[in-house]
Amino acid sequence: MRKQIKKFLVATLVFTNLFSATSVFATNLYEEYDKTEILNEFENTNFSNQEYINIWGNINIPVTELATWEQLRSDLAIINSVLSENEEIFMLENSDWISEVNLRLENFLFNVSEEYHNDIIILLMGGNPLLRNSISNFFSSHQRNPLGDGSARYTFRPTFATRTLRATASNAWIAISNHYSFPRVYNSSTISSLNDQYWCHFDFDFETFFFGATWDLETFRPNVGLWQTILALCNP
Repeated sequence: MRKQIKKFLVATLVFTNLFSATSVFATNLYEEYDKTEILNEFENTNFSNQEYINIWGNINIPVTELATWEQLRSDLAIINSVLSENEEIFMLENSDWISEVNLRLENFLFNVSEEYHNDIIILLMGGNPLLRNSISNFFSSHQRNPLGDGSARYTFRPTFATRTLRATASNAWIAISNHYSFPRVYNSSTISSLNDQYWCHFDFDFETFFFGATWDLETFRPNVGLWQTILALCNP
């Protein structure tokens, strides 16, 4: 009950931020930073004559980006170290810094082939890319609970990195889908509904600093689109 009341009180704030987004999954997370200017500068950088360094497997980055790589590793180590009981206070005290880490991480991934994004995130978190599909990289606990009508409720307790870093949350969704075989078990409409519930939980947590609660995804929820899912407080 506390969860629903708190979400209802902050819903207006979240909607204001969400409707200023340019993508259905993008929210106004980076108010303090000129994202377009930074990304354009990065896009216009000429890497053709630069030396590269191998960081793992087939993943190579320009030597000039090595300092950025090491800084991101340090930042994600800090984020990964935040205990669940300290999540809210840490976010309250460091929200601007976390938004800046989000921006730098997106900036870094911009020049890396998308097929390596998952491996990059795992490496930055100090994990082994050979275990890239392990759901435990992103959630401290998870379970599937069958319901009486043949549907199911999936309950996840995200790590702090999954709650606060959009790139990490994107990889976490892939891990969920693979672990529970969503493409094999459910049709596209049900998967779309589960995905909307997932991103609704992410956006609420980030915008309202509402941490500690689990993310519940339920297969009986109708596929009404992200905005309607948000209006229903993630439970359409």
